[in-house]
Amino acid sequence: MRHPFAMTAWLLVACDRPKDPRREEADRQIADAYANVERRVKIGQSFIDEIARGDTTAAYARTSKTYREMVAFERFDKAVRAHPYLRAGGTYTAPNTVTRGATIEVRGTLQTSDGPVAADLYLLKMADGEWISGFIIAGQPALPTASP
Repeated sequence: MRHPFAMTAWLLVACDRPKDPRREEADRQIADAYANVERRVKIGQSFIDEIARGDTTAAYARTSKTYREMVAFERFDKAVRAHPYLRAGGTYTAPNTVTRGATIEVRGTLQTSDGPVAADLYLLKMADGEWISGFIIAGQPALPTASP
């Protein structure tokens, strides 16, 4: 028969082990990755919410400076007000992001009255933050692109 305190003693010894710096770094990186995904989903959700309530000025301000230089507010405003999914709003979720240089792709889903649709948000990472540079909803560009 085992001594009743044998398991308790083992747990105390196991918990008192020195922390592995590699494990701590891996845990920190995982926590940072989750925080990044959450922050980027909030950017997308805020953008959708602003358009759904008609505040296209605030939504336009979330786009990158480069995007605003290429697409006039009037074109943006007209396009997003006409987009059925952006106009209706919905809940945006995303399980992950892919970073390629300064471009971040947030692969997500927009929950709509028609059911879930693929919604991939594109962000441009700049020194002053991450800014929207594109949005593909249901396989189609939801934002106007630069004029030819």
